[in-house]
Amino acid sequence: MTPMTTADPAELTPNRGTHTRDVLRRALRTHVAPGLAAAGLAKHGPREWTTGSRDRGWVAFRLQLDKWGSAERTSVAALTAVWPPGTWESEREDGPPHASASSPLLAGPSGVSARYRPDHEWDVTPATDPDALGEQLLRFLLDDALPWGLARLDVDTALEELASRWRGLHWSVRMLAHAAPHHPQRRELTAAYVEQWLRDPRPLSAGPVVAQLAQEAGLAVPELPVWWSPVFLPLKVDSQHAGDPVAAWRASHPGVLVTLTDGSSQIGLPPTGLGPYGLRAEDLGARRGGAS
Repeated sequence: MTPMTTADPAELTPNRGTHTRDVLRRALRTHVAPGLAAAGLAKHGPREWTTGSRDRGWVAFRLQLDKWGSAERTSVAALTAVWPPGTWESEREDGPPHASASSPLLAGPSGVSARYRPDHEWDVTPATDPDALGEQLLRFLLDDALPWGLARLDVDTALEELASRWRGLHWSVRMLAHAAPHHPQRRELTAAYVEQWLRDPRPLSAGPVVAQLAQEAGLAVPELPVWWSPVFLPLKVDSQHAGDPVAAWRASHPGVLVTLTDGSSQIGLPPTGLGPYGLRAEDLGARRGGAS
């Protein structure tokens, strides 16, 4: 096994024999970080960078180490994320945008350029030349990943990419609401988004936001459905009532915890006058008549 070293990483030379993390640290310190800073990217954390603004949208990079890596061998994966205009701000209030599975658009090297194989990573051993590694990573990020990401900050390009992505409709509607309120596809995409959400209204707290997006797109404000699940009830409901909220309320104890469509909870009977974000009037009447 190659022994650990306590030498300053800046003094290390190729083939000297050290920890793979020290090799990577030197590559990042002497090549990647300065090169990305010169290109205008801001550093966040040890291996994350971003560029962009609220109006333009954001491109984020993350260099991810192999979780099973060791002192003798590890690998580095490069992730590029795109947060089109308004998408990051619609989800978060603070903190820099990141590259993760929750990003609207996320790609590894092969998604950015056909020159890379699908599982492309950069291998690192104690014998790896940190200068060569740093230069390879920097060139990929600046020459391939950054142009790919910046191109997808364009609204129409982002719409085309998002059409085939998980939660693509979600991100498309939020982008158009923020960056292109008069886009010709906004009304159509918002209507499809509302329909999709109504089929499975989760999270509950999104109800008012969905209604607001519909209204702003010139659509009728939807009457949001009652959403109920046995997990909302602290008391077990007879299995014959499972999936039927009215029957479940009738069978439940008057002190049951009731979760409403707007995401709020209360103990006892649902209140009246909830409007489009609460329970329908007929459901309220059935609940009052059936409570014991």
